[in-house]
Amino acid sequence: LGRQQKWAEGLAHLFKSGSLSPAATSHPLALAAPTAAISACGRARCWHAALGLLDAIAAVGLRPDVFVFGAAVSSCERGLQWQRALWLLLHSLPEEGLTASGVVANAALSACEKVGRWSSSLTLLRTLQA
Repeated sequence: LGRQQKWAEGLAHLFKSGSLSPAATSHPLALAAPTAAISACGRARCWHAALGLLDAIAAVGLRPDVFVFGAAVSSCERGLQWQRALWLLLHSLPEEGLTASGVVANAALSACEKVGRWSSSLTLLRTLQA
């Protein structure tokens, strides 16, 4: 979806299909389609849509997992939104009782690197090592 710049069509389909509805929350793969959609938004550099999906996931009663957050942090990285990537990693993820994987931490570090925020990268590394 993202590479073809058809992320908006994909989001519309996600909502029309009922994949992101309260009725779908009990399905074991309930987060698969929204996570893929967040990733597609990231590939299209539409970080704002990715974060909107993250909010929508919570609004229907789903609990985001580390893969959802990883896709969201990567979307922020690709969109050069280093502050949002750090917020997700350091605040939102722990609020859900989740521990960041190396992949999620690396995406946040990369977000800082891409905009030349080396001091933020070093601070993040120190924080993660503590």
